[in-house]
Amino acid sequence: MIHPPARPCVPARGYGAAPKPARDLPMRSALWLALAVLGLAIPRGASAAPPAGYEDPHVLRIESSPGQAITTYTPEQIKAGFPMRVIETGTPWSEAGEKIKYRGPDLKEVLAKSGLGDAASIEVFAYDDFITTIHMDEISEYQPILAIERGCTAGDRKTGRCAEGQDYRALDLADSGPYSIIWPLDQLPKAYTAGRNAIWVWFVVALRPGS
Repeated sequence: MIHPPARPCVPARGYGAAPKPARDLPMRSALWLALAVLGLAIPRGASAAPPAGYEDPHVLRIESSPGQAITTYTPEQIKAGFPMRVIETGTPWSEAGEKIKYRGPDLKEVLAKSGLGDAASIEVFAYDDFITTIHMDEISEYQPILAIERGCTAGDRKTGRCAEGQDYRALDLADSGPYSIIWPLDQLPKAYTAGRNAIWVWFVVALRPGS
């Protein structure tokens, strides 16, 4: 999955607001994400650190409010507890014509089963301190998935990330996982490509009702 060098900023609450300039990924976030990808410990005393209470990116928290968990999931629990669906799509940052297969449950179903199905909007919090709001009617209309896997490529098999005959592999931090909200790009309004890029969220660690 190809991402831009900067995160989109937190969007305005309404649909019609003009998009704000993207913000750079904070230096501390870039540091601890790089360390996490490499499997290295963060040096004691370093300013880089994941958000307090969200240290394990493999644990997805469903919250009633910030820091107040209703339930938690691991990727294994997500895979065992929900039907999996595939979206083959590009992203706003993909090369022209590039499409990747992502697999995971319907985001709406995860929210409904976890007690957030009646929320008018969902606040999404990420491992790199990014936060955004997604409206429930957007979720209902365009049916994104909470991706936990991506399709294996010839390159994955060559490097050993996928075995012969393996179709999917888990998203890791290097893939912007373990959890990413993936949308069917071709079905989104063209205005969303610039104005609502913030609905594509990677490193998701918490979902909670929007304010």
